Amino acid sequence: MIGNGEGASEISDNDKNKSIAVAAHIKPTDRLRFGASYYHDVISAGVHNHITGTPLNWEVKQNLVTGSASYFGKKFEFLAESTLGFNDTDTTGSKRTIASYIYTGYKVGEKLVPYVRLDNLHYQAGEVFFRKDNTTAFAGGLRYHINYLAVIKVEFQHQHTDLPETGGNRVVAQFAIGF
Repeated sequence: MIGNGEGASEISDNDKNKSIAVAAHIKPTDRLRFGASYYHDVISAGVHNHITGTPLNWEVKQNLVTGSASYFGKKFEFLAESTLGFNDTDTTGSKRTIASYIYTGYKVGEKLVPYVRLDNLHYQAGEVFFRKDNTTAFAGGLRYHINYLAVIKVEFQHQHTDLPETGGNRVVAQFAIGF
């Protein structure tokens, strides 16, 4: 895929650089899948960074490499994904970010799935593009399948972050429709 990239708006592009994304996956069995992807973008200096809410002081060359594995069996579910991000500037050099999660669930009957998820997000010191908020989060919940297109979830989340206002405990509920 070739696109306008991070610095573009809905109606214009701020530079001639294009973002490039490549993804592939294999399914050795019907229920098992391995995937990998790569994303490259050059984000111009002066672009309003929607993540931090400030303009970028430097051009950022961004590369994201992602790997994933999933297994959805008759009873057991497993999903893991990790992204290694490199944001490179002439001023700060290359800074590394790692974002990962692991999810596992176990079907009880046809419609109910108790599950747990662990999320981890770590920024290297000096990161200039992402909002530096190292985070470790745990979630445990129940998912109820109304039918093949709709689910209800209730989840407890515990989040430890570098920014105290974003961490803590919470209970969330979600009704989701897929198509």
